[in-house]
Parts: sequence; structure tokens; C-alpha cells
Amino acid sequence: MLELVSIRKSYGAETVLDGVDAVFPRGSVSLLMGPNGVGKTTLVRCVLGLEPHGGEVRWNGAPLDPEARLVYPVFDDTPFHPGLTGAQNLRVLAEESVDGPFQYLEQRLLRRRVRHYSYGQRKRLALTAALNSSAELVLLDEPTNGLDVDAMQQLREDLDGLREHRTFLVTGHHLEFYEDLVDHVFVVDAGRLVEVTAELSRAGQGPADHPTTGHGGLTDVYAAHYPRARR
Repeated sequence: MLELVSIRKSYGAETVLDGVDAVFPRGSVSLLMGPNGVGKTTLVRCVLGLEPHGGEVRWNGAPLDPEARLVYPVFDDTPFHPGLTGAQNLRVLAEESVDGPFQYLEQRLLRRRVRHYSYGQRKRLALTAALNSSAELVLLDEPTNGLDVDAMQQLREDLDGLREHRTFLVTGHHLEFYEDLVDHVFVVDAGRLVEVTAELSRAGQGPADHPTTGHGGLTDVYAAHYPRARR
């Protein structure tokens, strides 16, 4: 279980995160929704210890050590060593991913140096490493960006199959992708996280144990919390 306790982050006079408290249960997929700039990626970076912050990040009741290989992140543009092949990068990042069951690139592409990869191919490489890793907590920042329809469908199926034994925290704007997939939904509101999963249940979007089913559910909740984002 991932727990955030009074996470605070400011850039100069601008407060981005103002005492964030949240719990993300083990064996679930949790979605952070919000327009660009509200602090979703900043929060992910705080969880990873990449940004100095106030408050505490806990994993199963103890302070999370990002270096313990319990957590694996995928950012919107994950960096790789450009002079190495895709397979060589995988061996450095998560050796078990080289021949793991979740492959998003063909072997011919894994033999190519990453400097020749497109943006979408780098995203596929990052997902291959993350989903095959032994990490118990996987943080996916905009994972669908750069993916084609087939890769997005594969990602949905893989996340659904892995959720029982992992904790996934994801951010994203392709809300239709997350329908019927996520267990918990949060919006960033005035620097804090507010869980809005119950709003989907009240709207009759699905059963209580998986309430985000139904076309338009996430889109409607997003519009209700960010009306100006529709303009």
C-alpha cells in the first residue's frame, strides 16, 4: 500500500502541493486526473524522491526507499542511453525484462540503438522494462502518449492482468483508455488530492467494486471538476 502523508511542494512563491494525503491500495490501478500544470507529475516525482518535499511517502507503513527497487517509474519521455541498443538498455534497467512476458517491441527493434528510436518506440521500451520488472509499485506518467491503438489495447490488458499483485499509480488525459480499468480516481484540487471514485458510483457507472465502467464516466467527472478545461 502506498500512503502519502501531508506532501507539500512549492516552487518559490507558488505552492503546487499543499498537504496531500492519499492512500493507494495494493492490487489496484489508481488514476490521477487534471489539466497540465496542476501537479500530477510533480507528485510522482515527489514519490520517487526526485523532488525535495515536505511530508512523508510510505510503503506498507514504512518510509519508501526509491532505491530499494520496489518502485519503477515511466515518465512521458523516459531517458535511455542512446548509444546502447534497446535490449542493452533493458539489461541495465531491469534484466528480467529482456525475455519477459510483456514485450512491446519486436526483436529487430531491440537490436537497434535507441538513438534511432521514435518517441513511441522509446515509450514501448519503457513499458517493457516497467511491466517485466520485479517492482511492486509502478508509476506511469502519461503511459498512452505515443502508443498506437494496438499497443494501447495491449497495455490495458497487461495492466488488468497485473493489478492483483502490483500497485499502479497512473496519470493521463486519454480518459477513454481508463474506463473499465481503474479502481480509484483522484483529482488535484487546490494543491490536494481528492478521491472522486464515489462520484462515478453515484452516477451509476458500474458496480461498487469496480465503479468506473461506462462510457463517458471519467469524462463527465473531469468536466465537473475542471469546467474551464473544456474551453
